[in-house]
Amino acid sequence: MSVTPGLLKTVLRRIRADWAILLASAVTLLLAGILVSSAPIYSRAVNDAGLQRALVDAETTESNVEVSGRYHGGNFEEIDDLVLSETARLRSIADADLYRTGQSDSFAFPGQEDVRDLTVFAFYQSIEDYATLLDGDWPQSTGEPYQVAISEDTAEFRELGVGDEITLIYRHEEGYDVPIVVAGIYQIEDPTDRYWYDSELATTGFSEGQAFDTYGPLIVTPTVFFEAATPRTSLISWRMFPDFEEMTTTTAPAVRSETNRLNRRISGEEFFDGRITVATRLNSLIATIERSLLVTQASVTIVIVQLAILAGYALVLTSRLVVDHRQVETSVLRARGASSKQLFGLSLLEAVCLAIPLMVVAPILSMLALHLFNLYGPLNDINLQIEPRLSSGAFLASGITGVVGILLLSLPVLREGEATPGGQPGRHRQDSESLWQRAGIDLAVLVVAAVGFLQLRRYSTTITQTVEGRLGIDPLLVAAPAIGLIAGSILALRIVPLIARIAERIAARQRSALIALGAWQIARRPLVYSRAMLLLLLAIGVGIFTTAYTETWQQSQIDQANHRIGTDIRVQPDTRFSRTIEPMTLTDAHNQLDNVQASMPINERLEQFGDVRDLGSLFLMD
Repeated sequence: MSVTPGLLKTVLRRIRADWAILLASAVTLLLAGILVSSAPIYSRAVNDAGLQRALVDAETTESNVEVSGRYHGGNFEEIDDLVLSETARLRSIADADLYRTGQSDSFAFPGQEDVRDLTVFAFYQSIEDYATLLDGDWPQSTGEPYQVAISEDTAEFRELGVGDEITLIYRHEEGYDVPIVVAGIYQIEDPTDRYWYDSELATTGFSEGQAFDTYGPLIVTPTVFFEAATPRTSLISWRMFPDFEEMTTTTAPAVRSETNRLNRRISGEEFFDGRITVATRLNSLIATIERSLLVTQASVTIVIVQLAILAGYALVLTSRLVVDHRQVETSVLRARGASSKQLFGLSLLEAVCLAIPLMVVAPILSMLALHLFNLYGPLNDINLQIEPRLSSGAFLASGITGVVGILLLSLPVLREGEATPGGQPGRHRQDSESLWQRAGIDLAVLVVAAVGFLQLRRYSTTITQTVEGRLGIDPLLVAAPAIGLIAGSILALRIVPLIARIAERIAARQRSALIALGAWQIARRPLVYSRAMLLLLLAIGVGIFTTAYTETWQQSQIDQANHRIGTDIRVQPDTRFSRTIEPMTLTDAHNQLDNVQASMPINERLEQFGDVRDLGSLFLMD
């Protein structure tokens, strides 16, 4: 059937004549499209935001990638080029910043008979971006005495100032001395910044050991480091810090895969006479987060499926109202010679004119509506900002909703059958049973719901493991609550006609004509009233399930947090300045602090038990 201007004009005239009921249909279709298309947008936005939050909040020890090795002299540029080449893809995917660092063997301060005070040379690439000069300048590559920069803490501990010169002694090679001059004193801007990861000496200026105390480090240029500060060996590191603010669930698997590949390829490479190692937990961290996001996705899907069913039935009910409203008009057109094909084409074109614009707009409105979660609701309460973005999945979901709406508005014309000679539909009385009931599909749904319930009791989670060991979402378990909701509604439809007939018999004995007529009408056309009742049942069921599910989920999160954290604050005494106070006796002092409810000392020691050579952890708690 070709679309002619005359046919299009007829469709527009029909729309204008029945604008009120078609407006209701359009609003229902638009809301259904917004609801369904919001599912992929919201799921992706929440997963991306959750992934970014988890990675940003993770300890630097878990979220960085460090390549390191012992340097024993030689061409450093050669190994540097190898590391840069092997890490190029990972740095590109993860948008990671790379910083080179180096730390030398220890040197002794002069004037010690029994050597205890030591120091080390170090270089930190781009240190000037993470520390502020308090006095002097950053060191330059000059001859003896070599320029160094020291932290404010080191300067205080060793009573050094800009311009002071000392000669450091290398203990492992007699006669190897390194004269230095303090060129500058700096202060670290943020000791907790991931740039200073695993650099306790750099952030505190002092490290206490059983035999030696180390001060420093002495910051030099890479040139001085390799020429003068590495007589034998030093530790070189390439630290990569990904930009987690822009990482998504699409790029995270690639980062995890590339991290695993890097670990396999570069670990064990010859580093002159040493070995290169890769230290990272980023791959396992991403894998753990992905499992958590899988649970989140399943939780969102469970609710979305039920809402989609509710929206779908609202479309069915609305389309039925449109068809019923036009029964007389359809009968007249049939009486004038219109075929079923012509009537179907007319209804189809009308439905297309309504659905297409709405389905294009629905994903856009979904994206705009989801931004409200950043202002109100649980996401705002935990300060989790999502960035909803349009996606092909959203337009696909909206398109499917539009196609369903078009079919619901047009197909009933073919099912209505031929008109009676009087111009009325052939079905004066509606069947007391629906097509689903006559086909026995409702009983099949009840069986599937029972199977889903048993599976949920068995697995207690929607996440299952395949025979290959991969975790995934079980479609049956995700759909089980929705199937149960449908089964309950179908069961209600089975009961309504029975209740209506019983009510009709009881009302017939009453004196009130109004009650008798009402009961008779319900018993005569039970499906008409059961449709609205079914929509109400679905809405109430979804609301009750969502409320219970939310409360259960919140309690689960609280229980998990209490189990993992254990305590709000953990305090480790600083013993750099005083070792006379026993940490176990600090409980009274902590209890006197404001807002401290209780303090419990815990001491962990490594002890050997019996004849077992391996050491075990012994916890002492008061």
